[in-house]
Amino acid sequence: MIVWKDLLDGTLVRVLPEYRTEVPYFSAVYPTSHRATAKVKLFLDLLSATFAMEPEWDRALGLSEDVA
Repeated sequence: MIVWKDLLDGTLVRVLPEYRTEVPYFSAVYPTSHRATAKVKLFLDLLSATFAMEPEWDRALGLSEDVA
């Protein structure tokens, strides 16, 4: 996420193209309460929608799940 522009413009190059890391995941831990339920659900929905998409740099660098 930090260096994707540098990878795309060629400033940085991949030195171990065969090496792949595991797909990161998020976990949300929150207390159960009736007051926060709607806010927590909306926040979790936002996180899911934001991070469920494939990153632009993965597609551009040929690292998408379709290619693997």
